[in-house]
Amino acid sequence: MEFSANQFLNRQDLEDAIKVQVGTEIEENRKAGHLILGTREELKKLHLSDTSLVFGIKVVATDITTTQILADKIAEEKKKK
Repeated sequence: MEFSANQFLNRQDLEDAIKVQVGTEIEENRKAGHLILGTREELKKLHLSDTSLVFGIKVVATDITTTQILADKIAEEKKKK
């Protein structure tokens, strides 16, 4: 199941929806491959990032990932040297 970050006003609303729709069993949610999707800005509103898990559900940034941001910073630092 996929949860879209833009459908929730706050983190509590998201957690309540997860509890009702898939439950809070971390290992079961991880194995099922459930996802929370949203842009970095939408995730920030829910106090999440693409390095977060909620009840075992992976959070995915749909615009730019933390990995890409770090890679860009490293490349920028190398250019300065």
